[in-house]
Amino acid sequence: CPRCPFILNTTQKGTWCTRVYSDGHTVQRFREFHDRRTNRFFGAAPLSAVATLAGENWRAVHVIRDPLTTFASAFIYDQKGDDHVGAGRKELHGLSLKDGLRLKAKDIEVIIAQMMAEHAIAMRDNRVIEVRMEDFKEHFDATTDNIFNFMIQGGSLGQRLNFQSYAKAEDQNRWSHAQLHDNYHITRPEQESKVVAALRELCEAGSPEIASALAPRAELGY
Repeated sequence: CPRCPFILNTTQKGTWCTRVYSDGHTVQRFREFHDRRTNRFFGAAPLSAVATLAGENWRAVHVIRDPLTTFASAFIYDQKGDDHVGAGRKELHGLSLKDGLRLKAKDIEVIIAQMMAEHAIAMRDNRVIEVRMEDFKEHFDATTDNIFNFMIQGGSLGQRLNFQSYAKAEDQNRWSHAQLHDNYHITRPEQESKVVAALRELCEAGSPEIASALAPRAELGY
């Protein structure tokens, strides 16, 4: 939050504004960014919705990801989960890997199109900083520091240290093997590599469905 020493934390249970005091402990939570008309929280809403509902005094972080690994990760998740977009476990069951990817391509194209629409907004609004998901994996501390500088402009050293301490809990490079293994939303590297290889092979073979879904890679610089 640019107005106070708070960290906007979006979770599956809703969005909360969390105040972290100098001891590094979370001591106060209250709901923030609440649209009373719809009774919805919009911390993870489209940037267009944030711009409409939050007025002028706001800042946001938009995270993009390589469409290739986005496709692979979503495909793996939708094969096993019930919370899916379009074709899921039932539709993909019994299909070969490449046939499943062809079937899933239209669903992924919709997801990536949404990301591209948000990317376009981020590029023309100086209240938004865009970060690559890959940057968190490769340079977590530097990336979170850049986010702090953008969001809290002029914050104190205490705020910076608290932000870094709070953020490190989300750094998967610091997680134990058990934490990574038990998290339903994290794709195992060997699984992702296998799917990425199949996607590349389909592209090289001229699959129009896969090529269309992955076309935005160039615009995003991947």
